[in-house]
Amino acid sequence: PLVLAGGMANFEKVKTALKNWGASAVQIGTAFAVTEEGDAHINFKKTLTGAETEQVVEFMSVAGLPARGVRTKFLDSYIKREAKLQANAKNDPRRCTQGLNCLTSCGLRDGLA
Repeated sequence: PLVLAGGMANFEKVKTALKNWGASAVQIGTAFAVTEEGDAHINFKKTLTGAETEQVVEFMSVAGLPARGVRTKFLDSYIKREAKLQANAKNDPRRCTQGLNCLTSCGLRDGLA
């Protein structure tokens, strides 16, 4: 099965993926995270739902994958140190647990909880 993830932010994109691109399913992350059923912290939900379009930025995650996020103090700090953090992540593969506790285990490889 083909399961698409990323950018599935509205019904039209989901419908296109399922009907035109042959996807078996889609993963809906952010769109679900802000729902009442989503278990994200209320401050996270408020940040996402209150963000203006110009506050959403693209960057490379510590894993070296493209990502989008709302520009916050945390994200600004990350972006300033992006190259160093990515280099550190690649230098110490033992610290990567490959589990659901990724960010708490590595602290983005900067030692911060």
